[in-house]
Amino acid sequence: MADSDIQNKNAASEDDLGTVHRLVTQGIKMKIAAQVKKAKKSGKVDKISMRDLLAAGSWCRYNNVVGKSSIDEELGDVVDELDAIRKRQRKHKVTAVGE
Repeated sequence: MADSDIQNKNAASEDDLGTVHRLVTQGIKMKIAAQVKKAKKSGKVDKISMRDLLAAGSWCRYNNVVGKSSIDEELGDVVDELDAIRKRQRKHKVTAVGE
């Protein structure tokens, strides 16, 4: 009997894995969106966790995520918002860690 013929009765279904994948992705997106909202309100980029951004990047790389035009537009808005916050910080001589 080949290994591919052996079924694990406790294994998650493809649908179950898809649900977990979707929930993790939505959780990462919601967490970062909340941090961006706080950063916009406070005017401080340090409200955005680099750990969360790196985790999101790793999740994307691990799952071979590629961008689509609608995603690029959403990211463009986030990049524009972060750039505006950085410009305000520089104007007031405030820098984020790592700059």
